[in-house]
Amino acid sequence: MPESAQKRIANLRAEVERHEKLYRIANAPEISDEAYDKLVAELAALEAAHGIADPDSPTQKIGSDLTEGFRKVTHAQPMYSIDNTYNEPDLRGWDEGIVRRLEGAKPSYVCEPKVDGVAISLRYENGELVHAVTRGDGRRGDDVTANVKTIKGVPLQLGEPRETDAAKRKDGLVMRHASAASAPAVLEVRGEVYMDNADFDRLNAEHRAAEAERVRVAKEKGKTVAARGDYANPRNFTAGTLKQKESSVTASRPLKFVAHGFGEIKPPPPDSYYDAVLRIAALGLPTSRATQRVADIDEAIATIRKFETDRKKLPYNTDGMVVKVDSRAQREALGYTSKSPRWVIAYKYPADRVETTLRDVTWQVGKGGTLTPVAELDPVLVAGTTVRRATLHNIANVERLNLHYDDRVTIEKAGEIIPQVLSADATLRQSKAKRVAAPKKCPSCGSAVEREADGPHIYCENPSCPAQLLERLKHFAGRKQMNIDGLGERLIEQLIDAGRLKSIPDLYRLTAEQIAGLESETSRVNGEGEVVTSIRKVGQKTADAIIASREASKERGLAAVLAGLGTRFLGHTNGRKLAEWAGDVEKLLSASMSDLRAALRESDGEDADEKRLRTLAAAVHAGLIATKGDAASDVEERIDALQSQPGLSRRLNDTRVAQLVARFPTIDELNAAGEDELYHALRPNARTAETLHEFFQSSSGRDTIAELKQLGVRLTDATPRPAGGGPLAGKSVVVTGTLPTLGRTEIEERIVALGGKPSSNVSKKTAFVVAGESAGSKLDKAKALGVEVIDEAEFLKRFPV
Repeated sequence: MPESAQKRIANLRAEVERHEKLYRIANAPEISDEAYDKLVAELAALEAAHGIADPDSPTQKIGSDLTEGFRKVTHAQPMYSIDNTYNEPDLRGWDEGIVRRLEGAKPSYVCEPKVDGVAISLRYENGELVHAVTRGDGRRGDDVTANVKTIKGVPLQLGEPRETDAAKRKDGLVMRHASAASAPAVLEVRGEVYMDNADFDRLNAEHRAAEAERVRVAKEKGKTVAARGDYANPRNFTAGTLKQKESSVTASRPLKFVAHGFGEIKPPPPDSYYDAVLRIAALGLPTSRATQRVADIDEAIATIRKFETDRKKLPYNTDGMVVKVDSRAQREALGYTSKSPRWVIAYKYPADRVETTLRDVTWQVGKGGTLTPVAELDPVLVAGTTVRRATLHNIANVERLNLHYDDRVTIEKAGEIIPQVLSADATLRQSKAKRVAAPKKCPSCGSAVEREADGPHIYCENPSCPAQLLERLKHFAGRKQMNIDGLGERLIEQLIDAGRLKSIPDLYRLTAEQIAGLESETSRVNGEGEVVTSIRKVGQKTADAIIASREASKERGLAAVLAGLGTRFLGHTNGRKLAEWAGDVEKLLSASMSDLRAALRESDGEDADEKRLRTLAAAVHAGLIATKGDAASDVEERIDALQSQPGLSRRLNDTRVAQLVARFPTIDELNAAGEDELYHALRPNARTAETLHEFFQSSSGRDTIAELKQLGVRLTDATPRPAGGGPLAGKSVVVTGTLPTLGRTEIEERIVALGGKPSSNVSKKTAFVVAGESAGSKLDKAKALGVEVIDEAEFLKRFPV
């Protein structure tokens, strides 16, 4: 296989896996479904062309939304993903493949709306809801039963059909009144949890009003507070709601459910899927009125064309129509690929694009201080929802679009969920229009902001910034960091609003009496299936338990404190490295940048490795000039041309190519790059030691550390050291994927306690890799290098607690 193909496959796998995690776990997708599918299609084509059949490739496995903190449940039958198509010729080609596999038999199909929500599996036994499980990795999912039971449209007991509010409103869902049916012994129903656009808009309006009031009250008190931005879209909001740890939060939000498939059923359902849908509707499960059985692919295409118009009248988002073979016997004959049934395909409609006017650009401040630009627009209807704001991603994108205030802009709901600005019409721009520029100060705290030298982001470096405070406090108190049990988001918000929490050290000044007087919200489902919400005081007993957990957290040690501070580049891995190196926080406060590089196991700015990177950056720059006239159509081709230059083929390895592609996404940006920009792109960690040094030398950083120490928080290394070095002494171990029982932090702490060094990079020096579900490119690299790969069970067998 050519080296260029190997590199492209490696880069595509890493990119696809990154977007999978953004969509399924972070609920913050950056690209449309169509753009994602193009990446997967290109990867699949390359793998097929070169005879690669790797079961760990993202083309061969289902993406995962598994989340720590939830019990894992194995599906009785796997929950597969669905292949997509975006045009009618491909849909006809799929039909031809079906007929060919059925040896000439022409199936009838069922067409269903593709509701834009979160996949769920409901298991009923003898008519009673036993559990509700997310798709997860297709084999196992997260148990979210307590949350799903609060959804009004989900029957807890299957019974006689009855009219619902949804049916009366004729909003696209209807309880079909088929003949009376009794519930089977086992019924697994697959479907989608979603939210109506009107409900989402109402929640956002309430959120905006509450934020405006919070800012007004803060201003009256002489405080500067930035309003938190709108919720992004119904699908992401629904996904976050289902993964709430408190079911009362889920109960307070108007989620809905629609069924669109089956898992295990005992006794088996009728041969016709359409008839099976009618039966479950008779049992009280919501199904879509738009579901239709059609005779052939021509009727399916006619239905898809008609629904493209009809769907815009629905109160919820749909981004396509799913076409399924109706006969169960034919489905079984067609079978499955490693990730998808062959008997179903989703036809995706093109994303809606509209024009509106850009009135302003505001900047949201995240936990780590990242400033994200948001376009404030004249309200416009896009794909069924009113859009007032759209993401601009980062300052580099703002500059690429050359945005000016009052520009006429084109926006799109990519994949029907992400409003984003695509372009600005410069021909309609006023001559005196002001260009959108990066802010010089944080919109929340007024501190100076800094743009990273090697990337497209701007940061507020003030750890006490009010906009960051809630997220920082939640992070600090989290289970992986200081593990202060019971101190959740609602309590923290009330404590901030009451003026009790203004910084991280204030957590250790709280008293039980201050917490006991606050309110908590609880919900339960009554015998009629209605959600009853009540508000009560936290109470002294609960408050005492929170304070006891807070006091115990003081002994977590330096690594946990550093990870909890939420400073940029200071997570669990770097926190542990610094704690091991320093032993005591005082050593970190007096450390030089060279010291910190040594602690982080990075190279110093003046050593031979650094000089080689400078030389490489100069060579790449010269190569760009030499190959400027080539006919490359994208960055990858441009870099392929670079690699033909003397001395660059081996030095531009996969990692460095990926770094260049990430930093310079277009040919124009790559061509315009100077030697210094190229150097920083090739050494993305160059700012780590410098940023951490700035934090440890800053007055805010030093004050926070001093206050924590004064309040009794242990700021020395608490890592247990095995006598004689331990069985993993001096060995590097990599953990990748989701493990069945151990969290990432827990297993890495065990590796350290055994004398080993957890690493994020696989190399020939890696002792072994512990791989779980959805292990990605690190697993690929381990196999390529011949590094031993074990699972969690083998790890626990070798190193029992």
